[in-house]
Amino acid sequence: NYTVFGATRKIRAVDSSVYGSGFAAACGRLQDLEVFCGWLKDCGEKPKLDEGFEGVFLTSHNLLQMDDGLVPYVVSGPFFALGSGADFALGAMGAGAGPKEAVDIACRFDAASGGEVSVFDVGEVDRALGKGLAK
Repeated sequence: NYTVFGATRKIRAVDSSVYGSGFAAACGRLQDLEVFCGWLKDCGEKPKLDEGFEGVFLTSHNLLQMDDGLVPYVVSGPFFALGSGADFALGAMGAGAGPKEAVDIACRFDAASGGEVSVFDVGEVDRALGKGLAK
């Protein structure tokens, strides 16, 4: 029931014209996150993103994963991770770690992972958006 984003302020509250209100996050360049968030707002012409871009949009109903083609895939399963440390985090969660501990483990083993870790209960996304917790 939880999703974790480990990065330096790489999560934004977005009101999407197609997907509704939620949180957008991405790994990689901060510039691509800004472009991704801008596209989510109006879902117009698809922008050019770096090859290998990975982003997610979390609403109270779904977790959508998108690559540089911006085709949404509904994520299902007991847990999810993206970015260079994803394999470490998924392995840790598969072995019983909670979401924050899994990201902490990924940060220990992946040189490109680090920064502040924010944990959000998927069931409380609407409450968090209402209080502006992602801003």
